[in-house]
Amino acid sequence: MLGSIFGEFDVTPELRLRSTFGGSFQFNGIHFFAPRTILDGGTGGSGWIYSSQGRVLTNENSVSFRRALGPGSLDALAGFSVQTTDSEAVQGNAANFPTDVTTVYNLGSGSQLSPAGSGVIESAILSYLGRANYVIADKYLFTLTGRRDGSSVFGANHKWAFFPSGAFAWRIGNESFMQSQSLFSDLKLRVSYGKVGNQAVNPYQSLARLGVAWYSSGATEIPALAPGGGMPNPDLKWEEKTELNVGVDASLLNNRVTLSLDAYHAKTTDLLLSVPVPSTTGFSSQLRNIGSLQNRGVELSLSTVNLQRGDLSWRSTLNIATNRNKVLDLGGQTEILLAPRTGNFFSPAETYVVRVGEPLGSIYGYQVNGLWQQGDQCYLKNPAQACVPGEYKIADMNGDSVITAADRVILGYGDPKFYGGLSNTLTYGRFSLDLFLSFNYGNKIINAGNAYGGLAIGQANERDIVLDRWTPTHTDTDVPRANAARPRRLYSTLVEDGSYLRLQTLTLGYELPPRLIPGAETARLFLTGQNLVTVTDYSGFDPDVNSMGGDPRFGGIDIGAYPHSRVWNFGVSVTF
Repeated sequence: MLGSIFGEFDVTPELRLRSTFGGSFQFNGIHFFAPRTILDGGTGGSGWIYSSQGRVLTNENSVSFRRALGPGSLDALAGFSVQTTDSEAVQGNAANFPTDVTTVYNLGSGSQLSPAGSGVIESAILSYLGRANYVIADKYLFTLTGRRDGSSVFGANHKWAFFPSGAFAWRIGNESFMQSQSLFSDLKLRVSYGKVGNQAVNPYQSLARLGVAWYSSGATEIPALAPGGGMPNPDLKWEEKTELNVGVDASLLNNRVTLSLDAYHAKTTDLLLSVPVPSTTGFSSQLRNIGSLQNRGVELSLSTVNLQRGDLSWRSTLNIATNRNKVLDLGGQTEILLAPRTGNFFSPAETYVVRVGEPLGSIYGYQVNGLWQQGDQCYLKNPAQACVPGEYKIADMNGDSVITAADRVILGYGDPKFYGGLSNTLTYGRFSLDLFLSFNYGNKIINAGNAYGGLAIGQANERDIVLDRWTPTHTDTDVPRANAARPRRLYSTLVEDGSYLRLQTLTLGYELPPRLIPGAETARLFLTGQNLVTVTDYSGFDPDVNSMGGDPRFGGIDIGAYPHSRVWNFGVSVTF
């Protein structure tokens, strides 16, 4: 549930006060019960109840000033805002009930009670901001902004930071020397430079935290408090990004062609990264500000009126972008190995590496160069075990004649070389057809599902590709022999091309004649299909996948992710 309310007061025609109050409220409840008739329920059933609630409250206050000043006009704004976030949760668990009938609604009747869990999280951010726009003759546009933000998630001496920016635009199309030409309907050049901050980390990581630890006294377990796994960092501070952006906006041929082109160069410093710490510290990891990251890219948006003849029209819009990032520094380290949440899919578990000089989302594993065949010359020690026909022929990258974790290499990158979309709108009389294609090219995906179903190790149901596995009489294949003892490493055969072209949306519409529906100004029938066709070489369910969410360190990985559904909708849109 969310809502907001605002009020404005015009002190003078040039001076305005504005205040906004808003909030969002979320309530969650989960009930789980496994009866004794299924495996998860054990001998007497088990269940738990989870309940949480959270709220985000926001207050923004500003004063704006607008008037002619010198050769141009000034539009200035100053203000401050505050946002508070808090949530709390509670959970109860029990097992071995006298009956399954009461399910989770009488947890106290269970003979096996687990300690209840509860928690609360609170954070706040306070901001002071200012902005000034100055326009001269609708041709020269200047913008200066600045904001000072304070966040509770950082250390006591680093909660505040200042983020300035500036921009300039030149509307060349309004210059007198452009009035005698017919190619450009409008033309504007833009340049901007500024700094922004990132505070998207969990609260309390600058502080020493305590967690529940259990100790035994004879046959009695005693709960106590002990330091948690995260090492406190009182020097934790804002992650900062500075960016230079240069762009051009243009309309050509009497507005039949419009384009917007942007090129940017960004550098992020004081990266907020969790790094492992020596076990001798008593902790497992610490959130730190370490290193820097570079991003460079180009974005293009192109719209065209392809056909305009009577009742027939065809319009298109192409959006395409490319981005290249590179790790510049890791605070003295050369690399950090990362393990996604894949359970025991892989060993070693670290299948990604953050390495200086390489992009984020670098996939890290073993390069396979086919399968060992009878008569192959073995370059490894102990050929009887290391070079068995039908097993993966793994590249010995460090030349020590033994395959170890030191032989892992970067197998690809999760970021695409370019991506975008193409939309087309065709209209004829009252009929319309809208088509949107999305595409991705050049990225790699870890197909973690194939680690269970495609390695012929017999641990779970295998996929049909295992029918093509190596045997002494079937050697022309890239599927290894059946071997329950094969290590489940991240082999390069599990890393696939994630490029795709997808018909994402198709809509057919018909505008009903006026006054067909009494009291309606307009009415339209439509039929929409989503995710209709996907062209890809990826063998998983859906190439548009990342089971680790939006974390750029992990790139694309498919841990049994549910594919996008194909959906058809029919509806009527009426305006009264």
